[in-house]
Amino acid sequence: MIAEHNNKKTKHYQIMLANYDFKNHANIRYKDKAATSKAGKELQDMGAVAFEGQALR
Repeated sequence: MIAEHNNKKTKHYQIMLANYDFKNHANIRYKDKAATSKAGKELQDMGAVAFEGQALR
């Protein structure tokens, strides 16, 4: 899911991802908060690379 926000004087986007198991129709949960945080950081870094040079200022 991606959402555009125009608050805080700057247009920005929030991207939310879910680790989804289509076979069982459920979100896959990580074992603990540290694992969730690590996965989120890796996805954020990949998003930054994918959108590099696309940002509007």
